[in-house]
Amino acid sequence: MSKLWVIGVACFFFIQVASAASNGLARLQSVTVDVTDKAALQRGAKWYMNYCAGCHSLEYLRYSRLGQDIGITDYKGDLNTEILTRNLIFTAVKFTEPIQIALQAEQARQWFGVMPPDLTLRARVRGADWLYTYLTSFYQDSNRPFGANNRLFPDTAMPNVFYPLQGKQIAMSTTREVMVDGELIQQSVIEDLQLIRAGSMTEHEFRSMVTDLVTFLVYVSEPGRLQRQQLGWKVLIFLIIFAVFAYLLKRSYWKKLLR
Repeated sequence: MSKLWVIGVACFFFIQVASAASNGLARLQSVTVDVTDKAALQRGAKWYMNYCAGCHSLEYLRYSRLGQDIGITDYKGDLNTEILTRNLIFTAVKFTEPIQIALQAEQARQWFGVMPPDLTLRARVRGADWLYTYLTSFYQDSNRPFGANNRLFPDTAMPNVFYPLQGKQIAMSTTREVMVDGELIQQSVIEDLQLIRAGSMTEHEFRSMVTDLVTFLVYVSEPGRLQRQQLGWKVLIFLIIFAVFAYLLKRSYWKKLLR
């Protein structure tokens, strides 16, 4: 029974991968993030505030918590509110408030057709690889309202805000026969994306920037991760020491009982 279950799962996975390939969807690219790297978190916070914060909020995170976690502190370890306010807060809000946006829902629906999602938990919902692939998969498409489309998430309402940094990327398409409702039809599918005009960054610089941004979003999705991991090691060490003493105490009791 277990073998049949394993075979069934493997077949389902193969069908899903083959279906994605036949439809020209992008495979997820792997990205390595390190939420203990405060320099990467600071750079990611900078990119978020400059390119994302106009439309996407982080309503479950406060500026003060953000500044403390990513190392915007003085030599005593206290939050440096002056540096935080000057570099990451571009509105009149207080540093103790959540990271909200001024964009109204009605305005967003008029401009984009939908309200841009809050990004606080986006990394937990989608995963780091999905976010990295999505942010690097925009290409020029004159049929879209903002002139850009996304290979991973077709017909996305989001404009390519990183176009000045990445440059002009186009889709390399081909025509294939695909099965639709039991019939073979000719359909254009995307084989690859090609950068034909560089932006202000090189490809390596752009991908490093996206990695920093994804690292920041992974941190945002669970700010207590660092403290939880540090506490976890302390708990494990305590349990090991406790187990040793418990074992020695058990031996002492059994020696007295067996006399």
